[in-house]
Amino acid sequence: MSTIGPLSAADVLVTDSGLRGEAQAVLVDRVGRLIIASAS
Repeated sequence: MSTIGPLSAADVLVTDSGLRGEAQAVLVDRVGRLIIASAS
């Protein structure tokens, strides 16, 4: 029921705030929308 594809095929990617700034910048250029969830 799921397929792994390239990041460029993702409309939305959700990650946590532990992802480093450099990695966030790379992802912003490759996915439609980057959501950073906070641990609360």
